[in-house]
Amino acid sequence: MEEKVEVRLVRLNWDEECEKDFITGKGFEIKEYPFKKEEKTMYGIYSPLFATDWEDEEAFSERYSCKCKELKGRIYEGERCHVCGTKVKFRDVDLKMFGWIKLHGYYIIHPIFYKMLESVIGKQFHEIIEFNKEINRDGLIVDKTNKTNPFRGIGLIEFKERFDEILN
Repeated sequence: MEEKVEVRLVRLNWDEECEKDFITGKGFEIKEYPFKKEEKTMYGIYSPLFATDWEDEEAFSERYSCKCKELKGRIYEGERCHVCGTKVKFRDVDLKMFGWIKLHGYYIIHPIFYKMLESVIGKQFHEIIEFNKEINRDGLIVDKTNKTNPFRGIGLIEFKERFDEILN
């Protein structure tokens, strides 16, 4: 008889997952700018802390390396590195290593969820999340209430805080 397996979706707290990875040494913060594939920086999206990709010319030579990856390739197997002092040996890719991009209080909307919200709220959704408020000479935000759309121009942060109110 075939055993039935129940699948349950669980909501993850990504902040907790990030902290777990930092504590266990299986995660690091990506702090450096992307868009420079040629430059492999330690804390960028092309970090050597990640596995190499298939397009990388050194994807397989890096499997045999010292810890600092100064010496790479099976040809150096067993040799001691003059930089870090470790022997070149087979070092498999750690697929459990995560790079985390911290948003530090900013918010993003997944594109699929964006489309879903747009279909529920309508074309005015874009007007709501686009921050468009005036600031007076005293540095205070001038409330420009719009009769047709009272939430117009509140921005993404206030949209998140007033989500239930907007949907009602």
